[in-house]
Amino acid sequence: MKRFWAISAVLVASLFKAPFAAAIEENGWVEGKLQSMSLREKIGQMLMVDLKGKWLTPDLAAHLAAGDFGNVIFFERNLEDGPQTRQFTQQLQDFAIVRTGVPLLTAVDQEGGLVNRLGDVSNLSMMRHSEASLPMASVIS
Repeated sequence: MKRFWAISAVLVASLFKAPFAAAIEENGWVEGKLQSMSLREKIGQMLMVDLKGKWLTPDLAAHLAAGDFGNVIFFERNLEDGPQTRQFTQQLQDFAIVRTGVPLLTAVDQEGGLVNRLGDVSNLSMMRHSEASLPMASVIS
């Protein structure tokens, strides 16, 4: 469970780069963004999709640009190692922010313990380090 929260925290932290974080803090940004979104885009923000590949494809980019979804969940088939995971997540985030103005919520299907769907990716030293350094990881578990 600790590993799940640590991995999730690392992926979520990648969402909030300085320029975007500043925009979130401005009064009314969320309300203004919601008013400018179509009903389809608002519904898309509530959907979390299971991606089939390991890279941003033209088909995936088209769905993302259309606002078909606003959240993704990663499984072992999506992640092969640290650099690929970082690059794939960054590709998705950059494209989402440029096309829709809203970052993706990213999640990982990782319960820890006996269930380890992320394979070797969950054993990265970066994630072990993050787990140890995140106060929230020890509070939640």
